Amino acid sequence: MQLAKIRSLVASLILLAAVAAPAKAQLPWQAVATPIYPQRIWLQLVPPPLRHGEAAQVLERMRIDLWRICGQLRAMQGIAIEASNGLLTEADRALLNVQFQARKQRIADIAAASQVNGLALLDGTHSYVLLQIRPARLEFRQEYLQDVRPTALGIESADVITVANSGTALAACDSALDSVAYALLQRRAAAQALGL
Repeated sequence: MQLAKIRSLVASLILLAAVAAPAKAQLPWQAVATPIYPQRIWLQLVPPPLRHGEAAQVLERMRIDLWRICGQLRAMQGIAIEASNGLLTEADRALLNVQFQARKQRIADIAAASQVNGLALLDGTHSYVLLQIRPARLEFRQEYLQDVRPTALGIESADVITVANSGTALAACDSALDSVAYALLQRRAAAQALGL
């Protein structure tokens, strides 16, 4: 009881000090600093809830695209392992790096093209979507949408030009593969919750 009174008294004193504080004097020739650009307000983009049939379509599309990304990441792992061989020449590593970068671009393309009825699924546009659980009921499940672009997976700057870079690229690909595998597990759990 007394703690609440003390908190109330402290809040009153702080408010009184703020009101009673003298305003900083401003000379007539001093300009008031005002921001040139107004502050930006970021609004969270939330797509409309999806009916049960659309939810099944969304989950299937994400599952297929995540499997395709897993395949690209596994191929990138193989390239990084091959490039870590100290007996390769710079020309050999340069050719392997071209293949590595091409796989990375395919991941970006898959993430950008993963859409259902204009709803972007894997490029970070939306953080979640609401899926209808049963056709006859208006019950929805909140399903988070992972951003699986190379920048979000941590492989954007990876290359296999040197042996050291190949080791770093392999570790980055391992971590990215874990993230995508986790996203696949979440899709499987969502499909089971929806009875698909």
